[in-house]
Amino acid sequence: MERHWFRYLSVLIISVSIPCNAQQIVKWNLVTDGSPTPVSSNCSSGWLTPGSGITISPVSGEWANANSWPATSVDTSKYYQVFLAPHKGYKLTITALHFSERRSLTGIRKFQVRWSKSASFTQYDTFPAVTVPDDDAVRAHILDNLNLAASQNDTLFIRWYGYNVESRTGTWRI
Repeated sequence: MERHWFRYLSVLIISVSIPCNAQQIVKWNLVTDGSPTPVSSNCSSGWLTPGSGITISPVSGEWANANSWPATSVDTSKYYQVFLAPHKGYKLTITALHFSERRSLTGIRKFQVRWSKSASFTQYDTFPAVTVPDDDAVRAHILDNLNLAASQNDTLFIRWYGYNVESRTGTWRI
């Protein structure tokens, strides 16, 4: 069976005990719902959830789909989110984040990925904003050379914020 990695929202880590061995720890295949598929038993992960400002349409095929993205800049209530937390006695370092996205022809033109150890995102780090081409093609993204570290008492939250939408009814899929 052929597997397309771009159909999955994946997080890769390097094990602290084996620093040269990268492995996938969780994926969100989004075929029937936003539930995670753990690959490692040493980490907990949460469903792909929306911020309060958007509603994810029923997951269809391989995508979570939403509209009502903001027109000009990031609205902190409008995002997709996942979380990861190492189990007791474990640490993790996320070294790469693989995901795909697609906009409708009137959807977002920019997005930004942020991460935090705070569920409220009172403190966070931001990856550079990405300008999306004016088409509805599927785009695969890899954020690599990351060093997002978490100890057994930490939870890492990752959010995708879409903005610069061409029409309020325009959609963005992840």
